[in-house]
Amino acid sequence: MPSIRNLHAAAEACAATRRRTSGGPIANSAAAAAVRRLSSTAPPRSSSGRRSPHAAPSPDSARAALEYCARLVRQHDPDSFAWAVLLPKEERARVLALRALNVEALLVPTSAGRRSSGDGAAAMLRIRYQWWRDAVRAAMDAPAVAEAEAAAAAEEEEDAEDLEADDDDEEEEEQEQEEQERGAAATTPPSAATRSRPRPLPPAHPVVTALWAARASAGPRLQRYPLRRLIDAREREALSAAAGEPPPLRLSDLEAHAEATHAQLLYAQLAAIGGDNSSSSSNAAAAADHAASHVGKAVGLAMALRGLPYAAAQRRCVLPLEVCASAGLSQEDVFRRAAALEAGRAPSERDWPPRADAALRDAVLEVASRAVGHLREARALLGGNGGEGGDGGAARLRKGQAHALLPAVAADLYLSALERTAQFDVFHPALRPPPPPTTTTTAGQPPPPPPLGAGLGVSPLRYLLSLRWHAWRGTF
Repeated sequence: MPSIRNLHAAAEACAATRRRTSGGPIANSAAAAAVRRLSSTAPPRSSSGRRSPHAAPSPDSARAALEYCARLVRQHDPDSFAWAVLLPKEERARVLALRALNVEALLVPTSAGRRSSGDGAAAMLRIRYQWWRDAVRAAMDAPAVAEAEAAAAAEEEEDAEDLEADDDDEEEEEQEQEEQERGAAATTPPSAATRSRPRPLPPAHPVVTALWAARASAGPRLQRYPLRRLIDAREREALSAAAGEPPPLRLSDLEAHAEATHAQLLYAQLAAIGGDNSSSSSNAAAAADHAASHVGKAVGLAMALRGLPYAAAQRRCVLPLEVCASAGLSQEDVFRRAAALEAGRAPSERDWPPRADAALRDAVLEVASRAVGHLREARALLGGNGGEGGDGGAARLRKGQAHALLPAVAADLYLSALERTAQFDVFHPALRPPPPPTTTTTAGQPPPPPPLGAGLGVSPLRYLLSLRWHAWRGTF
């Protein structure tokens, strides 16, 4: 039987080992195997057998959060909702959570603007966006905390087994080991104790809860970095609009904004849908990410053109200054035409002279041509032209991964209608833009959702059929 002194020495050694490793990566292979087993079969549990609070939200909370996200996306982004519902159930929940986050980021200026103005509005915007950054970080980190708790529980069990297996060790060896472990514990940096502190649970917001559930089910491949970039870009966009800053200088600046918003959302969608880890799939994933960058830029440029009439009615121009100067377009001419259409009257020759009409078409043509070029690049990267007669990369992408790039369908339909129906006139009646996202109407009731495919230049049925066609074939 071991002596009391031996038991105390072994206990001190185990405690020192736990203190040394609690803040760093899991180095013990047995502990790492236990973490993989727990994460693949059941939510992590503490040493007392209770479920870790960081593992995932409760099923009821996750279900309620998903319903909220579905209503939010359907209300404010019906074009995305139309293709998101074509995904399998689990992937649909993750994608709707990401799309709901984008909607919430777009709604921040609307809600903040009702409560303050001037410098107060800018401060309120920063506070709101910082809250979303912190909330997304908490949601994305919560499953990792659960994995660390599971590793600690597994290590505690292993230490108990080691304590029982060392009953026959000599007293001198135990004393020497005690001295070594105490010296190692004394040199442990203070940051390890800080890292081992439990992090708070994510805020009780439906979208944050849905993101938490998405991260827990998708695993570590779904990271917070693209979501952080999305929120940062939406904040810059809102602050720029609130301050009345001029439009971007170059077309590349507009592309950079599209990369920071729509492309980041596509990266997150691809990660949420995921795939296997074979080398061929890894190559396809790299090609998909490259294609997502082009698709995101194309969607961003198309959305800028779709929203130009509304922005011009608010005396904001989204066309780059260099593009306007090259085409000979004056922003004031665009503002006057938007104001005339907003007032319900046809623009007079004074409001809209022929030279201004030709200059606008030239400027829109330059932006639209760049968007079409990005779509072609994306489809060429994935082995096809992606049109209704091409394969769109079907041979190199799973259908679920191709579904993540389905926003390209709406952009393609709009750009085609802009060329064939409107001859690059963004004010054409067939391209009437949908109303911008708002939280409430003047009567205090939720606003009605915009018509499906509004502003695309095609009927809702044509849009739905195009989506189902590409979803069935695994193209975009």
